[in-house]
Amino acid sequence: MDCTLTMRERREPDVEGRRVMAPASVMESRRELFGPKAQRMLLVLAVFASFYLLFLRRMEPIQVFASEQERAEFMRTLGEPEDVEIIALVTDWCPACRSFESLLDESKVRYARVNIEQSAPGRALYEKAVGLGAPRSIPQAIRGLKLVDRREIFGPGAHP
Repeated sequence: MDCTLTMRERREPDVEGRRVMAPASVMESRRELFGPKAQRMLLVLAVFASFYLLFLRRMEPIQVFASEQERAEFMRTLGEPEDVEIIALVTDWCPACRSFESLLDESKVRYARVNIEQSAPGRALYEKAVGLGAPRSIPQAIRGLKLVDRREIFGPGAHP
């Protein structure tokens, strides 16, 4: 006698009159629970969430330097001028970083390029920003004492 359950088994009432679910009926109930209408709703929700994350969400500025003195000390450590407007945390291989840098060049913004893979202080600053709640992505832009959304530098239309 074979004790395995087949996918064709149906719901059968137990002693108290409730239906006992066999494997085939479990699958049927899931289809009922996530029918076409629910699947469409989930798809709409996923599309809206993606749109929100990509285009509408704005990162709140995160303070990464405690004072102007700390920022100036960081710039001296890198050997960069202290009066740059933007500190760009980038890598060499990243296409978005290259695009970001070309936008900075075109807009004539004075910036310091910090490669987080080659600069230990740059990597430490990046990790500090991530620890404070910044997204773990590159490029990152620091204006003054705060890490800001790149769209705040160029406006809402530019997206490096």
